Amino acid sequence: MFVSKNKTAFSCFVGTLLCIFGGSSAAFWFLGVILSLTGEIDTLDNVTGALLSLSITLVGVLITYLGIKKIRLANKAKILDNIFRGDMDGEVTLSKIAVLMGMSDAEFFRLFQKLVAKGYTINASLNDEGKELRIVLNGGNTKNVEYIVTNCEGCGASISVVKGFVGKCKFCGSDIKG
Repeated sequence: MFVSKNKTAFSCFVGTLLCIFGGSSAAFWFLGVILSLTGEIDTLDNVTGALLSLSITLVGVLITYLGIKKIRLANKAKILDNIFRGDMDGEVTLSKIAVLMGMSDAEFFRLFQKLVAKGYTINASLNDEGKELRIVLNGGNTKNVEYIVTNCEGCGASISVVKGFVGKCKFCGSDIKG
C-alpha cells in the first residue's frame, strides 16, 4: 500500500462536506443577489444588498473550490497508488509516471512532493541516483537501496533488480526475483 487510506477517505469526506456547504451557500446567496436587484427584497439600497449577497456568494464559491481541490488531490493519490501497485521491480521513473498521469515531469514532481508532504503518499520516495529521477517503492527509504544483478532464466540476460522485489526482464518479459 502506497497511499494512506485513512487520509484519502477523510479528505474526500471533508471535500464533499465543503462542496455541499459551499455550493448550497453560494446558490442561496446568489438568489439573494437576484432578488435584491429585481426589488423583491426590501433593502435600503437594492445595489448594496446585491453587493453584500454577491460577496457572500463568492465566499461560498471559494469554499466549494477548496472542497473540489481536496477531492481531486485524494483521487490523484489513489491513481498513483494503482500505478505503484502495478509495478513489479520496486522503482518507476518519474517521467513514466508523469506520462501515465497525463502531466509534464515538472507538474508530476510538484504533485508527488505535495502528496508526500500532506501524508497521502506513503512507502515511496524520490531517488535521484543514476541518470533520471525514480520513485522507489521501499517504505520511503532512499538510502541503502540494494540492487541485485542476476541472470534471466528465460533468455540469460544480465538484469539489475531492487532486492526484495520481483522484476521483469527487459528482453523476454520473464519474472526475475531480486
